[in-house]
Parts: sequence; C-alpha cells; structure tokens
Amino acid sequence: MRVVATCVLAAGLLAVLAPIGVAQTPPTPPKSGPVPRGPTTREALDQYLKGDYEAAVGNPPRLARFNFEDAERWMSAGGEAATERRQLAAALYALEYSGVRQGVLPAMLNWARGVMSRRPPRSIEAVWLRASIAISEGLGRWTFLVEGVGQTTASGKPGPAPTAHIRFARTRFPDDPHFQMAEALGAERSAANTPDRLAATLSQSTTGWDAIAAQRLEAGGPRLAERTADLERAAGLLERLTSHETLAAEAHLRLGHVRLRQGQSDAALGHFDRLPSLTKNVPVRYLGHLFSGWTLGALGRTQEAAAAYRAALGFVPRAQSATSLLVALLVKNAQLSEAEAAAEEFLVADVAPSDPWRTYYVGDFSEYPRLVRQLREALQ
Repeated sequence: MRVVATCVLAAGLLAVLAPIGVAQTPPTPPKSGPVPRGPTTREALDQYLKGDYEAAVGNPPRLARFNFEDAERWMSAGGEAATERRQLAAALYALEYSGVRQGVLPAMLNWARGVMSRRPPRSIEAVWLRASIAISEGLGRWTFLVEGVGQTTASGKPGPAPTAHIRFARTRFPDDPHFQMAEALGAERSAANTPDRLAATLSQSTTGWDAIAAQRLEAGGPRLAERTADLERAAGLLERLTSHETLAAEAHLRLGHVRLRQGQSDAALGHFDRLPSLTKNVPVRYLGHLFSGWTLGALGRTQEAAAAYRAALGFVPRAQSATSLLVALLVKNAQLSEAEAAAEEFLVADVAPSDPWRTYYVGDFSEYPRLVRQLREALQ
C-alpha cells in the first residue's frame, strides 16, 4: 500500500507541473506615511536616458501611468539629431516597464513597436522585438503573441484590428530564425487540447500519463482540424531550423514533441536521438530523454522507457516530471519494488529547484536579460 500511495502521489505531480510562464512577482506592501509624488513620464524617460535604468523603472514601478502623448513630445524635444536615440530609449523603457507592470504590456509594446518601426528595419529593432517576444513568452502572454490584443481609442471605441506580435516581427524581419522559432512555438501552443488554448497554464488531467497523452491528436477533443493544422505549421517552421547553427538542437527537440503529438512515434524518437550530438544544454537534453521515455512507454518498450527517464534524471536529479512518469511506468508494469525505490529517492531529498518541463513554453525568456543589456549598451 505504501508504494501505491507513493506512486499515485508522484504520478499526479506532472499534472501540477504543466508547462507555465514565469510566476508574477508579488507586489511590495505599501509603506505607511505620506506617499511621495512619483515621476512624470518625461522625468522617468530623462532618468532612463541618463543610464539610471533600475531607478527609472523600479519594481514596483515608480511611474504611476505612462503617458504616450508626453512620451511622443519627449522623443522630439532633443532635436532631429537626438530623435533616434530617444526613440530607442522610450521603446526600451516601455519594454522594461511592461515587465514590472504586466497589465499594460499589450498597450506598451504595441506603442513601442510602432515607435521602433518608424525607421527602416535595422538590427537594433530586431533585438528589441526579440526581447519583447521573450518577456511576453516568459509571462505567458500568448494571446498577445499569437492573436494580438486590440486597444480602445481615446473616445472609448475599439481601435484597429489587432496584429499578433509575432506576426508583426515576422513582417519586419521575415528571415530572422528567432522569430520563426517563436512562430513555431506559438503554433504548438495554439494546438493545445483545451477550450482556451492560449491560457497561461494548460489544462491537464490527474495523471502523468494523461498530461502528455491529452495533447496528442489521436486523443480527439475540440478544434481537431484546427489543431492538426497548427501542428503541421509548427512542423514546417521547425524543419527549416534543424540545420541552423545555433537553433538546431532546440528545433529537433520541439519538432520531436510535435511529431509525438501527431502520433508519429518513430519520427519523434529520431529527432530526440539527434540531441546528444548537437548540444550539451541541460534542459534540452533532459526534455529529449523525458519525451523519449514517454514515447517508448506508449509503444510498450518498458525497459527502454525507464532507461530514458533515468537518463533524464541524470541531467536534473529529482526532477518531478521524470520521476512521476518513471514511477507511473513501473507501477503500470507491476515493477513495484523498483517504483518504490524511485519514489523514495525523490522523497528523501530536496526536489530539483528547476524542472525544464515547467519552462517548455517560455521560449526565449532566458535570453531576456542579455537582450536588455545589449539594448542598453546601444544607448551609450
């Protein structure tokens, strides 16, 4: 009974660990006493332009409301020679401000991308767009990325039809591989077997097996034709990236996951098998073994599946996703002593602080700090 209870607990963990965006930072409790006057938009932009970035933005933000009209006047106040630098400063401030005041993210990034696109496409705009996609992925803002979020006019009426942020970036830079990857991830996310396919967390059932199985096309569910098309579009984009110098490993991982969801098990395993020769990246290698284990288990190749899960745990010891699936696999095949040993190893020590399965859908978010530093350097 002990092993059964342990296994049921562990097998349920993957449902709790559905891939998610980064957690929102809780607001800082207000301090007592008189509230000091916050800066105006122009004052905040002046401070940012001088290089006092953290103080200008703040966390929680010091600026109560970003005034777009004041920002427009500020950008032109330095004369023609300074306009381009001020435009970059304003767009970058809007990007960072969106990260700490997430409710205004669509409005801020819609405005800022318009500012950046007033000039012909150039490399610094591509960096800004990549950073804006990265923060949106990390915060789980997939509706903004995939469908776009419209804005109301000053009179309260709906504005123009929204443009999906990834589509906007692809229009400006059609050949940029990072934007192709973002579009592929957006298509894969759109293929979720849930009514709200772009929700911040994917709806999962109560066992580790079902958490992956529910997303396969053969499971049926709503919007089957649309989901089938989404996965095929993702596959087409990823196929073109499998030969890219730096994105090949990620492309093979995601393409393998797409093929798994399409029911093409042999093709999926072929992509996962390529990863050891392409990368030493720990999250990618972990996920390759995790998905291989699930695919092999579904094919009835129990020992190979168990070996794959254990290989995953060799990269991220005591990760919940691989542990739960390994335990469930062993219980399903009546290997109770092995299941109990795996569960005990998980329970007697601290859980891995970062499970790569949790961040599968945050895309380029890990690159966001580096991209912001690159943009700040361009202001100097």
